Amino acid sequence: FTEHGADRIVLKAMGRAVNKAVTIAEIIKRKAPLHQITSIDSCELVDVFEPLEEGLDRVESRRYVSCMTIVLSKSPLDQKHIGYQVCLVLMVNLYRFFMYVSTF
Repeated sequence: FTEHGADRIVLKAMGRAVNKAVTIAEIIKRKAPLHQITSIDSCELVDVFEPLEEGLDRVESRRYVSCMTIVLSKSPLDQKHIGYQVCLVLMVNLYRFFMYVSTF
């Protein structure tokens, strides 16, 4: 964030890399107070196989894989987005406040 003056980080992952993106996002969120929006989608992948010999047809294979986009931001994001997660530090402070108030 600080080196390039960026306000947000966007992590994108497909297929088996999704769990790694989630882990990276959680590690980053523990280091800095960040807001998060997570989006899940399905992406179509097309594999094209070109023949090595003359006279053979080109073969296309289509498949769908799960895709995830995680946006981490220093400033608040769209709180109405279904994938919004409030800043972890704010949640902890809010929890402590309610625990303090409930003692009265």
